[in-house]
Amino acid sequence: MIGVLGVGGLTSLYGPEEQRYKATHRNFRDAMAAPTKLPEFKGNVANVLMETYWDAELSAAKAKDNAVKNEAKTVATETKLNPKQETELYQKLRGTKLSERERKVMDVGISNLEFHYLGSAKILGGVGKGLAEALVELNEL
Repeated sequence: MIGVLGVGGLTSLYGPEEQRYKATHRNFRDAMAAPTKLPEFKGNVANVLMETYWDAELSAAKAKDNAVKNEAKTVATETKLNPKQETELYQKLRGTKLSERERKVMDVGISNLEFHYLGSAKILGGVGKGLAEALVELNEL
């Protein structure tokens, strides 16, 4: 089984923040999937495109939160806020610029960084299920 890199989801859906990774991710994904095209692996190696399990809602909320965090950092730098004041500003902005749903989705859905699939049980559970289903399908050949 080859779990093909899926961080960020479908490259066709990348927002402005992820565009810089689009070509790099596509190259890695193509290279990871390549072995299944070799004749010696026909019928005994399968790909699972992990990008299909990416949680777009969670990712969008995280991107919005990152923008809020950057805004707080900019204001803090310009107005010479101390770290505690910057954190308080960030929390205030987060409360007004993110919906309750966005905050909840992030609070319950993220336990790690983007390159670790946000530590999201929804994403990682989907990947595990996809790998298991592909394995069953491969064993039926």
